[in-house]
Amino acid sequence: MYCKSCGLEIDNNSRYCIFCGHNIYEEKIKQQKVLAEERTYLTSSEPMNQQDKRRIAVFIAFIIFFVIAVCSVAYISSVDQKPQEMEKPIWSTDRYEKVYIGMSYKEVCDVLQGDGNLIVVGENDLSVKIYHWNDYKLNRIIEITFQFDKVMSKRIISFHQNKPF
Repeated sequence: MYCKSCGLEIDNNSRYCIFCGHNIYEEKIKQQKVLAEERTYLTSSEPMNQQDKRRIAVFIAFIIFFVIAVCSVAYISSVDQKPQEMEKPIWSTDRYEKVYIGMSYKEVCDVLQGDGNLIVVGENDLSVKIYHWNDYKLNRIIEITFQFDKVMSKRIISFHQNKPF
């Protein structure tokens, strides 16, 4: 061990430094008291009083209520809303055949009885837009391409769900 006063090495069992006379025994006792106080502070904790327990219980109840309220609102809104595509009228082949090259977007919407979903907008300022009208019940889509708000082309796309045999 080393003396804290002069820094020279001394015997571990010394009460005084043999070089400078510093009282090492008092230093050891002070250190032991500090360590004992730290241990006491760390191990002893005051028990929670009733008011603290009530506050914690109210806080937990509030959090649970809040979570339930948010989940309920999310569930109700998801049940009440239908996907936008399902709300639109389902088009028929007869209506599709009434769509001609050169018709405007508004005229096509009137014939098909609903707005299309904008899928692609052309680049290089060609004013090209592609719209889809979906029929999920029959697994098909009308795709109509417009240029300068006039029908350029149209087609029916059928898709099939993979079902195991």
